[in-house]
Amino acid sequence: VMSILLGLNTAIRALLTQQVAIATVSHNVANANTPGFTRQDVVMETTDPFTVPTQNRAALAGQIGTGVTVRDIRRIRDLFLDTQFRLQSSGFGYWDAVSKGMRAVENLFHEPSDNGLAAQLGQFWNSWRDLTNDPSNQAIRLTLREQASNLTASFRDSYAQMVQQRQHLDRQVLLRVETINSIAQQISALNDQIRQVVAVGDTPNDLRDRRDLLLDELSKIIRTSAFETESGVTMVSIGGIQIVGDSYLNQIETQLNAEGFRDLIWQHDGSAVKSNGGEIEGMLYVRDTVIPDKQADLDDIALTLITQVNAQHQVGYGLNDATGNDFFQGTGATNFDISAAIEADVSNIAAASGLLSPGDGSNAAAIAALQFGLLMAGGTTTVDDFYQGFISGLGVETQQATRQAENQDVLLRHIDDSRQSTSGVSLDEETANMVKFQRAFEGAARMITAFDEMLDTVINRMGLVGRG
Repeated sequence: VMSILLGLNTAIRALLTQQVAIATVSHNVANANTPGFTRQDVVMETTDPFTVPTQNRAALAGQIGTGVTVRDIRRIRDLFLDTQFRLQSSGFGYWDAVSKGMRAVENLFHEPSDNGLAAQLGQFWNSWRDLTNDPSNQAIRLTLREQASNLTASFRDSYAQMVQQRQHLDRQVLLRVETINSIAQQISALNDQIRQVVAVGDTPNDLRDRRDLLLDELSKIIRTSAFETESGVTMVSIGGIQIVGDSYLNQIETQLNAEGFRDLIWQHDGSAVKSNGGEIEGMLYVRDTVIPDKQADLDDIALTLITQVNAQHQVGYGLNDATGNDFFQGTGATNFDISAAIEADVSNIAAASGLLSPGDGSNAAAIAALQFGLLMAGGTTTVDDFYQGFISGLGVETQQATRQAENQDVLLRHIDDSRQSTSGVSLDEETANMVKFQRAFEGAARMITAFDEMLDTVINRMGLVGRG
């Protein structure tokens, strides 16, 4: 009878174990398309064998097996691939943000086009040449003033749009900071739950999946490092400073700098946050380096036009013999405009080189010749060529950033494919496992039926021989 009961207990254990295996397969299939879900696998092991001692044999293990049990339900996940994915995700986030920011700056200039600064510079110089040929023509003078007014307005607008782009990026940085803090809070809350589950000996697979998905999301925004402790808590650091720890949560704040833009600081001590990668680093690079450099170049061009055209214009004479007037006013692209004298009366445009010379256009010719003067970059290039180099350089930088983003995207997808091949759910494989566990379940159920019949024989039928 004892052997029958032992066999019945073994069959029941098998039945329960296969039930867990089938439930795990069902869970995998149900989450085949769930973002961040990691395929789970039931780890089975034999239970401790039953010892049947006798007078001439010691009570040692290994005499009679007692069946199977579930040791663990594990996630099939490669930690090395997780680390590589998050590292490359930070790289992709950085170059993607840089390429988008550079493209937005490039689009501000509308080059090449009929309305771009290059075309307007050309029209400005050509208007001076037209005035050279007919310096007393009021219509040509009005056209020149209009061309100059359009040119200066384009400089001011381009500069103002770059300021707006910096402000837009600054707002995006603030949104990313809020997202980082929100993710950190969620990871900290999950740490608390996971610690409690691990403490009682269970395996919180689904909670770990949620936490890993948050770490993936965080790594694209800002470069992080993370590791899990024995208690199940994941420690997360940014630039060497811990943001999430064991019962510890730091936060990132922002403070305005001298230019009125947000710098990132740590809440706990006010020190600067070293982002070192991710979308937020790319945004900061475009906001604080790329755009200010382009603004400085635009200022240089505007200031050169102001000083050089004014210097030549001041020595000339207008139709009314006015002299010493500036043609432009301003100190850079932000306040670049035509002077009050030219705005008031186009007769003040100094086309002539001497008094009482309405037919003289030699000073207009001298101003037109400035187009070919080596006035920029320490006397090495013309205004037009400097601007063309400005646009070409911006285009090259944008293409390089876009290419880097594309390369990072390809690498990231390759690593993610490797992760999915390991951690993702294969419906074909799960179907095969379902059949395997179902057959084992049916076998265990059949064994229970057999042992039940044996017990029925022992209890209800033994000892009946000879009765009657």
